[in-house]
Amino acid sequence: MGDFLDQLHQVWPLITQAPWAFAAFAFSLLGLGFLAGRFAFGERIENLKSRIETRDERIGAYEAAETARRLEKERSLSIEKDKPTPKRQSFDVTDALGPRTVRLLASQVAKAPTAPTTVVATNGMLKDILIGRQWIFHFSPSGNNGRKNMTFLPDGSIGEGRNENEYRWVFEGDQLAIYRRNGDVQNSFRYNASSDRFEYLPDGRAQGFKDQYIQPR
Repeated sequence: MGDFLDQLHQVWPLITQAPWAFAAFAFSLLGLGFLAGRFAFGERIENLKSRIETRDERIGAYEAAETARRLEKERSLSIEKDKPTPKRQSFDVTDALGPRTVRLLASQVAKAPTAPTTVVATNGMLKDILIGRQWIFHFSPSGNNGRKNMTFLPDGSIGEGRNENEYRWVFEGDQLAIYRRNGDVQNSFRYNASSDRFEYLPDGRAQGFKDQYIQPR
């Protein structure tokens, strides 16, 4: 800053002698600087404008392509929706095989034996069967053919025929277990609906004879 003031002090007499010439010279320098700056920055601005226009063109082309694809997809869906659903052709057995064959097959089906209906007794049904009837207990069928009358009471005890070996009863699933008085299992049985009796069921806990069964009186 001091150097500038010193130089200005040195040339100040010249400036005072021709102020208008100095002013014209200063304005000329400012004008040249302005024109140079405008030229330099104008070229840069034009480059930026060109890049922006190119980008806008690309964006416009992309949007146009996306719009065309969307419209094409909507048109395809509309065409598929408007297509009539093909009707299924009904299949007529009589037309395919002939009326005589159909009648023959129908007669064969009518003559076919019907499979027997199996009734599975539930736990409640088995209890009703056991409690609601009087029974004969064959406790030694392969020996001296020992047997005795028995009844089963609703509280789980044995009524008629009760002793140390046949003291109480309980259903364990569909299995009838008869217990001794000391708590051991005497024997186990399963109801056979075809023979209408409770038949011996192997049980590793059982203490009684094998092949025992209980049939109604």
